Amino acid sequence: MFNYIYRLLHPANIKKAIQIFSTSGFQGLSQRLRGRLQYKYSAWRRDYRKFRAKHQLSSAELDRQRRFQFDYQPVLGVIIPLYNTKESYLRELLESFKAQTYSRFKLFLVDASPLLPESPNSEPSTALSSIIADYQDSVPINYVVLGRNLGISGNSNHGFELALQDPSITHIALCDHDDYVEPNTFFEYTKYLNQHSDARIIYCDEDIVAFRDDPDAYYVVKPDFNRFLIESCNYVNHFFVCDKTLLPVIRTSDGEYERSAFDGAQDYDLYLRLLPHATFHHIPKILYHWRAAENSTAKNPQNKTYAYEAGERTLTEYLQAQSMVPASVSQPVLPGSYRVDYHLQSQPLVSIITQNPAKARFIDNFKSDNYTNFEVVTDVALANPQSEILFFLDNNLQPISKHTIAQLVGILQRDAVGCVAGQILNRRHRIEHAGLIVGIHHSVGNIFYDEPPAYTYNDHGALVGEYSAVSGSCLMVKKSTYHKFNGFNSSLGNLSDVDFCLRLRDTGLSVVYNPTASFKRLGKSSPKTASPDTIAALRAAHPNIFAHGDPFYNPNLSLDHTDCRLMQSD
Repeated sequence: MFNYIYRLLHPANIKKAIQIFSTSGFQGLSQRLRGRLQYKYSAWRRDYRKFRAKHQLSSAELDRQRRFQFDYQPVLGVIIPLYNTKESYLRELLESFKAQTYSRFKLFLVDASPLLPESPNSEPSTALSSIIADYQDSVPINYVVLGRNLGISGNSNHGFELALQDPSITHIALCDHDDYVEPNTFFEYTKYLNQHSDARIIYCDEDIVAFRDDPDAYYVVKPDFNRFLIESCNYVNHFFVCDKTLLPVIRTSDGEYERSAFDGAQDYDLYLRLLPHATFHHIPKILYHWRAAENSTAKNPQNKTYAYEAGERTLTEYLQAQSMVPASVSQPVLPGSYRVDYHLQSQPLVSIITQNPAKARFIDNFKSDNYTNFEVVTDVALANPQSEILFFLDNNLQPISKHTIAQLVGILQRDAVGCVAGQILNRRHRIEHAGLIVGIHHSVGNIFYDEPPAYTYNDHGALVGEYSAVSGSCLMVKKSTYHKFNGFNSSLGNLSDVDFCLRLRDTGLSVVYNPTASFKRLGKSSPKTASPDTIAALRAAHPNIFAHGDPFYNPNLSLDHTDCRLMQSD
């Protein structure tokens, strides 16, 4: 613990602490510090050891996979740029490929390490060349010595060109030089491609390790594709596999696939540029091990602050290219995450729908919001005919962030957004609402319920993201959309908001949670509840999501808890 506290005193972390204190006060700072210590020494890590042991594949299963014959047998070209790679890391990486149960792959190792004195046969070599030679007979390797360092993107682009020129390659994969993969990684990706012929981009879950089989590894399990979450952070990360034919589409006029101008966030830049061209698919299995090396962001996010600046620039460019609501991107206090602020060209009339409103108090609450075009009414039927947006808001919710209405309206102006909701905190400044998960407690549950907002699993409680449902206590929707979908079904009682959101999603509309619009409940706070009959009615109305699981909640996570602990720990 003393080493961890020592790292917390790094000047960059002190600067970050000052930022948190200036925005959230002493309470927010203390919660953040407690959260980080909990993250470091959480029982979740012990739970993950049990989870890993439970899901470890037997030798018999690995042998069965090696004998299995797929109808479709893709060939994966794995691009791995090398630069002064630690010998033990490189050997562990190559051993993990040697152990693969699906063998139709090729490694493209691009070595930019310094050259050794010229060898007798005049072929350039580096300190890594002899290690590669040890594996040439057991692993399909294409090894190239560049002779100079072109940067992470330049080195990777050389690998892209080599792989794309190989006619046998069907898919391109990206792997870091100091990480390693599970023996069934390629088998699982090939299995997925056989089951989903439309899949052109695939990612998986991962963990963060200090060394192979690290007992204190931290799991990073992810939702299925989440458009708004990837605009908040690079949650996709590893292990990225892409249909070979997609890459020429995003190749720049300078011949780059990963752009050197965004080194540090080159993968994030690549993913954002691929987004308009293909849907991202997800394998909910931990198949990749991201090493927390001394100079990596996995070890300490402050190691590569330039990467976050590059991420901010590529996200800004992406948003501008989408011809959406004008927006600016900034880095909040969470390393590696981004906040998008929308700049509205006008203020459409918003009708705030609330029961028994103290109208003067509502107007006073939103004085600092800089959004003046709103009214307060008690029923949708009483809304001004000129209003374009309905904002359902409990009468005991008070805004605690600035520009709450504008933040919600901005997202609502985005294409294919059905509704948006803000964050709700209780009187103890803990989370009441940060999105709803279908299936928790055999019904619908509030994710991160009663947790400090400064500490949630992978910080998702502080990031804009899609959910299957959000709370009607703080829900904004276009009036036209509300009427098109016949509003809330009152027969479903406390779950009428969930039913409404699921009906929106069934037509392809997004349901978005935006924590930058934050409210505090002045009265008693409670989680989402409903009677057994109401739950049964919701299940009957939406059987698929209950049968197959909430796509925005990883199936490895517990349905009996809301803090994203693993199911194994129940």
